[in-house]
Amino acid sequence: MNNFGFLLLISLGIYLVIMVSFVIIKKTDLKNHFNIIFITGSLLTVYIHYLEALACLITKTPYVFTPNMYLPVYPCNAIMWLNVFMIPFLFKKGKAFTILATISFFIGTMCGFIGLTFNENFLRTPDLHDISILKGLLSHGMMIFTCLSLFVLNKLKINTIKNVLHSLFGFLYFIICYFISNIVLGIKGLDRVDYYYISTSMENVPFINFYTISIIGLILLIVITLIYEKVKYKEEDRSIYYLKVRFKKNV
Repeated sequence: MNNFGFLLLISLGIYLVIMVSFVIIKKTDLKNHFNIIFITGSLLTVYIHYLEALACLITKTPYVFTPNMYLPVYPCNAIMWLNVFMIPFLFKKGKAFTILATISFFIGTMCGFIGLTFNENFLRTPDLHDISILKGLLSHGMMIFTCLSLFVLNKLKINTIKNVLHSLFGFLYFIICYFISNIVLGIKGLDRVDYYYISTSMENVPFINFYTISIIGLILLIVITLIYEKVKYKEEDRSIYYLKVRFKKNV
């Protein structure tokens, strides 16, 4: 089995654990404790992210802090901290919570899926005994669980129009993280990075960059949410119906 096949097998195992976890939560009283579940998932993601650094601290082993340990240089870093930032808004679920939850669920879940299933560190060094590799897989898995909990536990309503508009704030958030990270790296005299592919493209795939990924993501979001509305909602509650009514009024 090659490295990607091994990674895919591990990823499927983590996805299965996530699915079973939600089945258990939905069938027990845990489903009524969303705040505790989300807060625990968010903080555990951060804890796992720093697990290697903590292990080195305890064992007094030298450790070099890479930029992703203190800056949101990767999209998954940005989502991890966004989930933590969202915690105070859990207790008053207003407009800000809805926007943050939309970004976390739609964009965060996709980032986590890509970061886990195509984990570059594991593909380079497929060694689960290496804590830096293991914690990378586990932290992505925990982040996916946390982001998915917003939808699975009914804290985010599917509405194609609002979901698309709110997701645009997520793309803006990534751009801000990109510039802040590189400003800090420049001040520290370190090389700039572009893991968001804002000013560069994926290696060997020149047409894949931040903008094409964003467009593809929005198209997928629209298609998936429209299908969900078609299956779950009455006609008058669907975004398509709302747009038809607005269009007739303006004609």
